[in-house]
Order: sequence, then structure tokens, then C-alpha cells
Amino acid sequence: MTEQIFAGVDLSEVEAPLDNLLTEMAPFVNWHHWKLSDCNAGDTIRKMSPAKWRLIVLLILQRVLPIEDQIKLLRVKTPGNTKWGGSDEGETLWKQRQMLVVTAAELMGKKLPLQSAELQTLLDWVQRDSDLFDIVWTPIAKVIKLAENYKKQQAFDLPLIESLTNLQAKLQDRQSHKKYRALRGSVENLLNDGPKLLIQSGEAWSDQAIKDLQNLKPQSLALWVSLLEHCKDATSAKPSPKWSATAAEWVKSLTLKRIKALVLTWLPLVDKPRTNPITSWSDWDPDPNKLIIGMHMDILRGLVWIISEDGDDDTAKAFRDLAISCYKKVPGLGPRAIKLGNACVYGLGEIKGMIGVNQLALLKVRVTFRTALKGINKALEKSAFREGKTSEELEEMGVPAYGLTDVGFCRESMGDFVAELSVGAKNSVDIVWIKADGTQQKSVPAWVKENAADDLKALKTNGKDIQKMLPAQKQRIEGFYLKQKSWPLDQWRDYYLNHPLVGFLARRLIWTVMQGDNSFDVIWHDNDLVQLDGAIFNCDVRLELELGGEGAVVSLWHPLTATTQQIVAWRDKLERLSITQPFKQAHREIYLLNDAERQTANYSNRFAAHLLKQHQLSALAAVRGWQYSLQGAWDAPAETVQLKLAKWGIFAEYRVAGVGEVGEQTTEAGVYHYVVSDQVRFYADHDSEVSASEFGMSDDTTTPIGLAEIPELVFSEVFRDVDLYVGVCSVGNDPQWEDGGLDARYQQYWRDYGFGELGTSAQTRKTVLERLLPRLKIAEQCELSDRYLIVKGELRTYKIHLGSTNILMMPDDQYLCIVPGRGKSKADDIFLPFEGDNQLSLILSKAFLLAADGKIKDQTILTQINGR
Repeated sequence: MTEQIFAGVDLSEVEAPLDNLLTEMAPFVNWHHWKLSDCNAGDTIRKMSPAKWRLIVLLILQRVLPIEDQIKLLRVKTPGNTKWGGSDEGETLWKQRQMLVVTAAELMGKKLPLQSAELQTLLDWVQRDSDLFDIVWTPIAKVIKLAENYKKQQAFDLPLIESLTNLQAKLQDRQSHKKYRALRGSVENLLNDGPKLLIQSGEAWSDQAIKDLQNLKPQSLALWVSLLEHCKDATSAKPSPKWSATAAEWVKSLTLKRIKALVLTWLPLVDKPRTNPITSWSDWDPDPNKLIIGMHMDILRGLVWIISEDGDDDTAKAFRDLAISCYKKVPGLGPRAIKLGNACVYGLGEIKGMIGVNQLALLKVRVTFRTALKGINKALEKSAFREGKTSEELEEMGVPAYGLTDVGFCRESMGDFVAELSVGAKNSVDIVWIKADGTQQKSVPAWVKENAADDLKALKTNGKDIQKMLPAQKQRIEGFYLKQKSWPLDQWRDYYLNHPLVGFLARRLIWTVMQGDNSFDVIWHDNDLVQLDGAIFNCDVRLELELGGEGAVVSLWHPLTATTQQIVAWRDKLERLSITQPFKQAHREIYLLNDAERQTANYSNRFAAHLLKQHQLSALAAVRGWQYSLQGAWDAPAETVQLKLAKWGIFAEYRVAGVGEVGEQTTEAGVYHYVVSDQVRFYADHDSEVSASEFGMSDDTTTPIGLAEIPELVFSEVFRDVDLYVGVCSVGNDPQWEDGGLDARYQQYWRDYGFGELGTSAQTRKTVLERLLPRLKIAEQCELSDRYLIVKGELRTYKIHLGSTNILMMPDDQYLCIVPGRGKSKADDIFLPFEGDNQLSLILSKAFLLAADGKIKDQTILTQINGR
């Protein structure tokens, strides 16, 4: 802190007198009441010049800082009720500190000729340690007096204003004591005559903001200080007319263009770690390093409101990223900055046209926090009303192309080079460079880096945005089943089939085209819509003529509408055309009412008695559009995962209950790690604008609806989601869970589920493997049994369970634990008929690994295989 101040300064004249003083002070018992006049060395110092007093004060500070650091460590290691940690060593260090501090405090009472950096050093020192921020132990009042003397000679610069502002905030926290209130008033008086910068250092964005503001001319700085002061009052859910009118006056002076230029450099830094980490806090509080200073949240919220008035694509993306950052959960708290995240959502809703809608649609899929989702939907509805559309229409219209000029592809010239960006499977984006002679290169040409840096940055940004948007659109399209969406032919062609981004998904799906009694199912291939029987229709001409143009309606094909033979035929066709569907469609699981459910009548036990990882369930449920609140030890015995089905006037619920001992199977906040599943039920929704009776279901909201009344498609899709929750979240899938800390019945569950009968999704996996295995290089080493993929390696033979992916080693069914890695696997290059089944990819990855078990290098795996 003081190294730069002492650089080049001769301290020899003051070091010896200070050392002598400390020697004479040591025997004194009442050293905390000691004065310089009490000893000879003190008299010597008293006779020195103010310039040397100044050096002694700073030299004392240089010695005090490491002592305080040692004391702080002792407080952590040996906590007690004292400032020094309740140890003999701490008491010795504390005495050394106080001897130095009382000496410095006496000299501070004199008029010292301090430089700006020296005064700032003293201001920062008195507030650096919250445990020592006490008027009894630290000369806070004396340092404030020094600041008052300094101001009489010259104006404060920005670093001093920042330090005083931080001190003001510290004193505000102690304002219940009148002496601290008086000191705070003194600091306010010091700041009132000049620009008062509210932003505190320590956060990445605020450090950058302070740096940027320091470079402004005094007049501009004063305007910014006033603007930030106004933004500090942005404490409501949205700006009031009065707030906006006042903000407009400051914006007029600074110009919105200049404000936005600075703010857009600050917002991305809000997600970065603190530059000045906080090292200690209460065990009951969340980690403050993951939070945003309260006043900063209000300031940022006001700035977001202001720049949303001139929202462009860069602004919308900045709001999107900041909202995602703000809704990240912090242990012991929940989302880290809800109000700021909500301000970003509000700002996106205020941006005119489709720019804000694009990012709201992405947030709708990326964000899982329920309250935030309500705000996102509200912002979409507001935008839709402004544009004269429904929110769903707006989501369709507003999907950006991100520079794509054709479906999943674009070409862009940069000098003598051409960049080709193409979208691939699993949301991948690839960029290749074509040289003037027509040859390719993967790396970015040096000429482009030097002469077309902005164009290159825009191209790469588009690639990243495509990767973020594709999962959102995939989820939206899959949701059409339960919404029963359909489109006029021309609208479907524009928004789906030929859309540069969405078309990459739509062209790999099967669609049903209908007009009157005419109906056929098609998929896009080689610039044509291909029907199952091989008939080809040109979407632009013959299809319209065949079906009468405007009357044709298109919807997403579902296997429930097809025969078994048609489903198998579509699977064959997809395989022949090498089409990987973005989600399971031709291979989609179908769930029908079974005999047990006919007996129970209005509830299903099909997915009951599973032990699920609660946090994983919560995250997955949010992605699938279900609502769920994490259960803790304080909750009722059972809660539900709930899906609103507005189109049908009902909701579905999956009952789960927390399980485990508090402390052992809960987080520090008391939230259960695990839940046990129970029944699936359906109820009429009294909040819905649609009555369940319109679809032949009971509209009695007090009792569950009979399962036989639920439409087949609704029943199948809901059960498919619930099966997904079990398949993904069950502890039976965790190769390391065998002894998870719960009682024996759950350990037995792990064995029963991990190696038991196959569920519906696992049966689908088996069907795919039956067709896939003959084409693999390891085909001769593999065979399928009722529940397993059996792999013959060089060392042993293995059984990979098709549901859990757990492994047994033959002949004695020894368990083999392999924790999935994140590296590339040979299975990654295998053609699969659909995306999204991570378990299938994991099974194939394990199969390739074990087929070549003689080449395995991982000792944890080899030890298990060799039995050592």
C-alpha cells in the first residue's frame, strides 16, 4: 500500500527515532493512554518538522499493516471474543499495533503536509478491516480531520473522492451510534462541495467505471456523478414517469450515445469475480464475493433503464448476458441479483421491434428461476401487444438469422479470403477459410486478423449466438406437441422450413400437411419435401397446387398418429437419408394407460418410489417447462413438480418428498439432496381460460381427473417427461453412489434400478442399438441381451445396462465403476438418428473403451478389471 510513497525517500532520519520511541514505550502498562511527552524519544519526535511527522505517520502505517494481517489470521485460527483472536501471540501483536497506532494518532492531530496519495493511503487503511473499523481502536476521526485540512489547501481528486465515498458507506452501516453518525456527517460535508462518486471499488465493473470516469473532463465528471446519484434511486420494479423525466435531463446533457458507449463496456464485467476479494463473513451469510454491492445494483438498474431507450442488438445481448448472470444461484441465497436481472428483462421488453424479443425468447429457455420466467413472459406479452401480435407469434417472427444467408450456412468475403460458416449436429458451428486459389484452411488468415478484425469478431459472435439460440429453438419446437400448434403453409415455410436458423432444425423433422381430407407426412431432403412413400413435392409450387395453397395447414408429426409399420418405415427412411433429428420424433417413446393405472383410476404409481437427486430434478424440470420449488427440512412431507397445460385447461403433478437426515443429506441451507418420488396425477386448472370439459375431461378442481379421460397425446407427453426425470435424476445412474449415506433400502434401490428391468426410454435405446451395432467396428465384440449391451474385451467381458449405463463384469457380475469423462470419444463420430440422449452416447463410449480394455491406462479402472 505504501511502497510507491516511500520510493526514493530517505527514511533514515525518522526510522531511528521511531525505533527508540518503541523501545521506551514497551515497559509502559497503560500504553493505550500514552503520549509522546512521556519519554525522551517522544520529546525528540515532538521537536521535528511537520514534514518529518508526516513520514513517521506513514512509516508507522507501513509497520502496522503486516501486524494487522497476522492478527487477522489468528482471528480465523483461534477465534475468541477479542480483537486479537484470544491467544498470547495475538495479545503481543495487538500491543505492538496499538503502540504504533496511538503514536500515529497523536501526530495526526497536527497539520501534516500530506500529498493526495498519502491521504488516500490513510483513508483506505482505517476501513480495510471491518473488525478494526472502530473509533476506539483506529483513529478514524483523526484521518477525517486530516482530510478536512487537506481540502482547505486543494480540491479532492477522483481517487480521494472514491475513498471518502467508501468511508461514508462504512459509517452508514454504523449509524445507530451517534459518534459514527457525526463522523458520517463530516465526510458528507467534505464530499458535498465537489463531485461525489457513489461507485465503490472492488468489483470488476466498478473498477473499470472509476477508471473511465477518472479520464473525463471535470464538467463531464460532474454530470456523470449527478446521473449516478439519480440512478441510485432506481429502487422500484420499473422507472416512474418522474424518475424518467429527471433522467432525461441528464441524458440530454451527456448524450445517450456516450452513456451507452461506457455502460456497454461495464455490463459484461458484472459477471467477473471481485477484484478485491472479501476474506471473512458470517457462517450464516452467503459468500459476498458472489454478490453485487447493494447500491451498485440500484445504479446498474438505473443505467439499464436509461440505455434501453436506444436499444440495439449489442444492448439486447448485453442485457441478456447480464440477466443470466444475475439469475445464477448463490448457496444460501438463491439468485444473486434478482432485481437487476428483472431490470434487464424489463429493458428487453422496452426495446422496440424484434431485437429485444429475440433475447427474451432465449432467456425463456435458459432461465429456470420461476419468478424471473413470469417477468420474461410479461415482457414478451408487452412486446407482442405493442407489435399487434400474440407473444407466440412474436417469438416465431423474432428469431434472428445471425448473419446466415441460407439455412444453416453463410459466406462472407474478407479481402481475398472467403469465410464459410456452417451449422452442424449437436449445435456445433464450424468456420473454414477459402483462399483465392480455392483451397481451404482452418485457421484464421493473418491478413484477416490485421485488416478485418471487426468483421472477424462479428462472425465469431454470430457463431456463439447461434450455439446459444439453437437449444432454445429446439425446446420451443418440441413444446408444440402439448400446445397443438399448426400454421398456414406459407407462414410455416417462412418461419420454419426456410428460416436460416430455425430451418436447420425444421428440415430434420417430420411434418404433417393437411387440407380437408388430404393429408401426408413429409421431411425435407435434397431441396424437396419427401413423403414416406417416396413422392416428392416442391414446397414453393407443386405443394401449393396440390393442396390448394392458402388452405393448407402444417403441424408437427407425432408417432401417436401413425401405425407401427409407418413408424418403422420413417426410422428406416431417416437412416437411409442420414438425417439426425434434433430431438426424438420418429423414435419418440409412446406411453399408454396400463392395467395398474386402470385399477387406480385417477393416479399412476408407474414412476413412484424412485430416489432422485433434487437439484438435478429442479434444473431439468425448469428446462422442460415444469414448476418446482426446492424442498428443505422445514417443508411439508410432500411437494409436487407441476406442469401447466393451458391449452387443455388442466395441470399435471408429480409428487416428491425430501428424504435424509438434516446436515448429512442436506445442504448448509437445509435443502435436501434427495427426494423420493410418488404418484402422477392430473387436475382441472381453475386459473385456466379453457375448461377441461371441452376435451371430455372432468372440470372438478378438487379431485384428480380419471386417467382414462386424459387425451392420449397429453398422457404420453407428460409421462415421457416424468420418465425423463427418473432416467436422468435417479441415483441409480450414478456409478459412485452405491453407498450414498442413506439407509439400506436406498442402497438396495440403487442396485435394483441400476441393473433392473428396462423402462420405456431404455427400450427405445435398445431398439436403436439393434440397428446400429452391425455397422460399428466393434460389432463382432458386442451383443444385446434383455437388459444389457454385452462387450467382449481382451481382458474381460462386460455388461452395460441400457437404462442406467452401469457396468457389471462377467462371469461373477462384479461391479465396474467408470466415471464419465469430458474428452472426445470414438462414439462421438457415430451416426445417431436423434440428438439429446446422453445415456445412449455414454453407453457407446463405454463400449468402445471396454472393447479395447487392453489399452486402458487409467489405473482406477485397471485395478477393478484385474481384481487388484
